[in-house]
Amino acid sequence: MLNRQLTLAALDSKLIKSEVLSHSIHEKSSAATEFHSDAFFYYLYSHISDSIFYIDSTTQRFVAANKAAQEIYGYTEEEFTKLTLEDIDYEYDAARVKWLTDELSRNGKGVFEVIHKTKSGDLLEVEVKIVLLENKIILALARDITKRKEVERRLNELNNTKDVFLNLLSHDLKGSMNVILNYTELIVSKNSILQSHQKDEYCREVHKSALLTNRLLDNLLLWTQLKSGKVPVKTEVFQAKDCISDIYHVLKPEMDEHSIVFCDRETSDVWIKADSGIFSKTLRLLIGNAIQYSPTGGEVKVVLCAEDGLVRVDVCDQGRGLLPEYLEMVFTIEHLIHNNSHLND
Repeated sequence: MLNRQLTLAALDSKLIKSEVLSHSIHEKSSAATEFHSDAFFYYLYSHISDSIFYIDSTTQRFVAANKAAQEIYGYTEEEFTKLTLEDIDYEYDAARVKWLTDELSRNGKGVFEVIHKTKSGDLLEVEVKIVLLENKIILALARDITKRKEVERRLNELNNTKDVFLNLLSHDLKGSMNVILNYTELIVSKNSILQSHQKDEYCREVHKSALLTNRLLDNLLLWTQLKSGKVPVKTEVFQAKDCISDIYHVLKPEMDEHSIVFCDRETSDVWIKADSGIFSKTLRLLIGNAIQYSPTGGEVKVVLCAEDGLVRVDVCDQGRGLLPEYLEMVFTIEHLIHNNSHLND
């Protein structure tokens, strides 16, 4: 007869204190039934929402699995007894398992995170807490932390996005303000001798920087509203050419400066049901970028076409564009690409 102790270290709030239960079993294969004699432990084993496994540390084969494990992983208890750790460990590495086994032999317990795969092929990120019992049996409690990890990744992504965004914002604002300050200082300086045409040129540069700064602030406001989900949507039916005409008049000075030809063919008969404010801001951003990255004398074209009850908007320019390998990064702020596609820069 083999004598063993089942030690339940406070694995979480559900297992408030350690319980040491002594059981006599005749053979390792009958361990799953012998510990059921203790009503308290059996209740926890049967009703806890986390997976509990008994594993043979020598063969790495499962001896038993509780009801929660069967439901989460999709195997019956009989099927579990035919599996080894390698069957559910998505990133199984023999060297890592040996290291964990050695640590377990030295310390008697351990905690680690791993990716498990279910019978259906789904992947689970789990936190596993293990205790080495007598007769080389491992008691393991596996908690599904997939959702927690997703939240952590999202928080890290948002934090990184915030840092990158603030750095870009401060850089762009500082650049525009430096232009405005330098030119206005020359204009108002009593010691500067400027010709009339020079003052006009400096005033145009100041106006250009002010327009760029204003556009940046508009984009910032829209971005923060979209991120916070606080953009009020007011759906209405309007004619696309009216929005495009307003955008054209706002951006015309910038187009004239670089001799950009604007074309909005095939938009006169298109009606749209949407939020006109959001549509206008989005389209203005797209057209503004097209102008910025077009060569002098290039053409910016807006084409709208109806497809299956929806309206597709194409904004085309003659800039160099992005290399294919960068296209997947275009909406990820961490991978913003500073290229030289604007020939005037």
